[in-house]
Amino acid sequence: MPKPRKGQPGPITLQCQAGHEAFTNLARRFFRQCSQPRWMKLAMAATGDRVLHSSQIANFSDGTLLYPAPKVFVAMGQLNQAIAAGTLPQTLVPAGGLKPMVLPDGTVLDAVGMFQVFSGALQFDAEPEREIPAAVATPVAVALGRYLRQQFGSQGIDFAVGDRDRLVQAAPVLDQLLAGKGASGELVLRDLEAIAGLLGCSADDLWDVVQEAIEAATR
Repeated sequence: MPKPRKGQPGPITLQCQAGHEAFTNLARRFFRQCSQPRWMKLAMAATGDRVLHSSQIANFSDGTLLYPAPKVFVAMGQLNQAIAAGTLPQTLVPAGGLKPMVLPDGTVLDAVGMFQVFSGALQFDAEPEREIPAAVATPVAVALGRYLRQQFGSQGIDFAVGDRDRLVQAAPVLDQLLAGKGASGELVLRDLEAIAGLLGCSADDLWDVVQEAIEAATR
């Protein structure tokens, strides 16, 4: 392990720290879109190689992967490009689809771009990170579930019996939300896009509902 640094960090260290934080925010949003096992299957389909593993997915998302190997960036870049091009097997893509990792200007990141962000060589202003505090995750999930039952019902979707399996397959967290049970913030955020697709609205619309529930739970 590297020895503890003495003194103040220099400009390169500060640049890399900022890049690491920026990439963590991008990766967290990116990997929320589906489960780790599915991501590994998608990466295998995109690259033909078993490079991306569950530990890397988790550690990119929580910011604990400090020294990724070059081949990991190559694999993630190819996977990201395949998502953008729509060339992945549709049997592996979630019902709500997948969004590639992009810069605020819409540029789809390849392996080089990912490394530039990670190292801080490419800097940008990121959108605020969506987060559901753990302390209020249960009441927020219950409130969101109540809202979703109303919305599905108004559209004639039988969320209790006839359409339940289809809905849960597309967004697994619905198994808890539709039953009025709590769910972790990570699971809710992971499936927000898929749920929005099922309702025919935007994820931003659902996030407004979540934010109202967060505010109500923290008053």
